[in-house]
Amino acid sequence: MNNVYDVIIGKFALKDIIEYKIDDDYIFYNKNEKLHISCTKNIKKNNHPSCLLHSIDLAFPKALVSPFCSDEIYSINWDTRILTSYYTGSDYNQEEKIEIDQLGMKKIEDWYRRLLKNNSLSDRKSVWNFAYNNYLSSLCASSIEICYLHLTTVLESLLVDGNNELVYRVSLNTAMLIGKDKTDRKRIFNIVKKAYNIRSKTTHGDVNSMIKELKNADMFQNFFEFRSIVAEVLYEMYEKDKANILIKIEDSIFD
Repeated sequence: MNNVYDVIIGKFALKDIIEYKIDDDYIFYNKNEKLHISCTKNIKKNNHPSCLLHSIDLAFPKALVSPFCSDEIYSINWDTRILTSYYTGSDYNQEEKIEIDQLGMKKIEDWYRRLLKNNSLSDRKSVWNFAYNNYLSSLCASSIEICYLHLTTVLESLLVDGNNELVYRVSLNTAMLIGKDKTDRKRIFNIVKKAYNIRSKTTHGDVNSMIKELKNADMFQNFFEFRSIVAEVLYEMYEKDKANILIKIEDSIFD
């Protein structure tokens, strides 16, 4: 048992699952109504703990994943997420408990397999990896304002060519790619457009306007809605040809 250590994911728990084995290195289980992950100490290059952590982040983009590692030596691999808005003086405190059922675990495992495959590539200088690295940068940033910068970059890199009508095209292409119906596409379009308004104010240092855009009761909820959209785009664009996807989106607009 000395070859394993435990990680606790705060505000998470398994639902109707006794134990879930991702692979020989990671086993999920509940203890004291909290999600625990039993991890082996045999860290591999392509199977690094950060790969599993990022899989949880991407499978549950509306949650703040806050791991606690029982082993001080390995704790560096399990970054705790915090989220704050410096300019509005607000801190996010996740009150809702996230219950992970079989479908939720399948989502984590799906992302985990994709990231393992991606990590095994000899050359990761791709558009998708550029976007993915920006998503990771947003997870490392504690400031919601900086998170918006990274997440909008993800969408730009995956869903547009050129700079003409940038906000409109990113918003439209995102909505057309992942929207389930007309109502859902309108919802996504408006969320992305609002995110770009915040990004624009942040980029240009328009602090007063940025605070006005951000400061409302749903500030963090709106952010997580946007991050969920970005995560879904990342998923949909994995191993896809960007040029072909953009052509399909354009064709679908005129269907």
